[in-house]
Amino acid sequence: MQAAGVYDFSKTGFAQAAVGYYHPWEKFVVEGYLGAGTGYAYNGTEAKDDGEEYVEGSFNMCFGQVDLGWVSLLSGHFDVGLGLKGGFIFPNFTDYAQADAQTGMRTTQRYTNTHTFVEPQLMLRAGGEHLKVVLRIGLTSVQNKDGESQFVYSPIGVGLGMNYRF
Repeated sequence: MQAAGVYDFSKTGFAQAAVGYYHPWEKFVVEGYLGAGTGYAYNGTEAKDDGEEYVEGSFNMCFGQVDLGWVSLLSGHFDVGLGLKGGFIFPNFTDYAQADAQTGMRTTQRYTNTHTFVEPQLMLRAGGEHLKVVLRIGLTSVQNKDGESQFVYSPIGVGLGMNYRF
């Protein structure tokens, strides 16, 4: 089982959970997970009412993930691996255009098209035999069917979570 969360200091964050299969071969391990997550993103200035343009909204996601790594290193309680995560994002975002200088009116546009994402990751895990703290560093690419993304996201993600192996 996995549970992880990310907050990237630009007013974007999410939480996710996954269940999967862990198969060790001596010091080598293969893992596969299926999971889901939810989050919020905001891209704009601090003051939303000053007429500036900003994009904000929530999203849900589902994903699959495969990890390959080496376990029980450094006295048996340290793992390192590489992973590939991918799936679908279901956004509900609104783009608030800059207010017109004469009328003070702003236009909005909603983005609800499903996006795909791919995220290669580096994973470091440390702790006990069954329960470990996990640090994941990933590079994310998000696209929609038109090849461009209106989805607000950070291309570099750092996640800290817990991993329990039964």
